[in-house]
Amino acid sequence: MKIGLYNVDSKIPNLALMKLSAFHKAQGNCVEWYSPLFHNEYDKIYASKVFTFSDNGYLKNDMIIGGSGWNLKCKLPEEIEHIYPDYSLYPKCDYSMGFLTRGCIRSCDYCIVPRKEGTIRKNADYFEFTKDQKRIMLLDNNILAYKGHLDEFKILIES
Repeated sequence: MKIGLYNVDSKIPNLALMKLSAFHKAQGNCVEWYSPLFHNEYDKIYASKVFTFSDNGYLKNDMIIGGSGWNLKCKLPEEIEHIYPDYSLYPKCDYSMGFLTRGCIRSCDYCIVPRKEGTIRKNADYFEFTKDQKRIMLLDNNILAYKGHLDEFKILIES
């Protein structure tokens, strides 16, 4: 199978697309960045959109589209959410990235996190998304609200 990945608007490496890539490569599929010129050559195309105000220019009805900018209810399946990301998609990325927690305890009018992810909870252990990288970028929205945040920080420090 030939899989196309389309990062619509993310300014940092797109974690969801990295996980989808890892999943499909493990299945023996060919994974590459989407090119609209070769749209009909892909068996599946995944598009990830972070912001609602971003242009939908290359999005097509036959794509599998997700992300906060598209649909708050669309989530990765558990086996993909917890797979080690394919960092080879972003060769200049010299850090690992992931979510130790998801959600938030607040309900700020301007924020979509509680509607998208619910209340704060543990999501993953750091070893799910890091191996030998020297730096880690946590994407958590409100890790300090998680009651076990000090334990998580201790694990990170010791690593």
